[in-house]
Amino acid sequence: MQKDTKNFIIDGKYMQFDSVSFKDLFTSGRKKADMSVLEYETELGEALSVSSNAIHNWRFGMNGPSDLETIKQLAECLDISDYMLLLKDGKENMIMQISERQKDSLKRIYDAVIEYLDKFQQSDGFNNYWHELCRQGVEPKNVENMLYEIAEAEQHKVELVLSKEYIELHKLPVYSLLEEFVYDDLGETYNGKLSYAYRFEAGVENIDGTRDTLTTDEDYTLALKKINDILEAYM
Repeated sequence: MQKDTKNFIIDGKYMQFDSVSFKDLFTSGRKKADMSVLEYETELGEALSVSSNAIHNWRFGMNGPSDLETIKQLAECLDISDYMLLLKDGKENMIMQISERQKDSLKRIYDAVIEYLDKFQQSDGFNNYWHELCRQGVEPKNVENMLYEIAEAEQHKVELVLSKEYIELHKLPVYSLLEEFVYDDLGETYNGKLSYAYRFEAGVENIDGTRDTLTTDEDYTLALKKINDILEAYM
């Protein structure tokens, strides 16, 4: 039984490191390299900057790599063209019985995210505060910094709710996914989009008609989909 193995979201699906597949591929690679088990564990460990004991634990399902980049590097070391061969559907491992208190905790985090996203969308990604700050007499050179302060304050409200629910949720795999979402994805919704150029100058399209910057509505939709995907298995 696999223990303490991180779940990853890939194309909206929960995926998990597959120790059974790795064990088979490890055996094939070891025989091809004509090495002993210990020698091959050591070689893989050095290539991935982890201990040979970590490789041993991955083989026997005690845990797995903590990030997708390591899994991709492991696939290269094993001469595998598709790193997905080292992953399996993790949904069945995510669907578990959780207490009513934990469900309430997840709902509080979800509600905080929805409130943030609503303010984000209704304010055109916090850009509507630009005119209000100018009317208040804020110098144009300081407006951009104040917009970021407003956005960061709204994000911090969600971070605070997440932190308050640590005791109830930190042992669930979903908590690390929520941390990544709250600290990274929510920040990306407004990152680089509160400048004068973004607000008032026409966006530049690529030759193929695509844009490098998402609109507020696109950011809203992507963030909402991701939080729903994260919590789907629990709620």
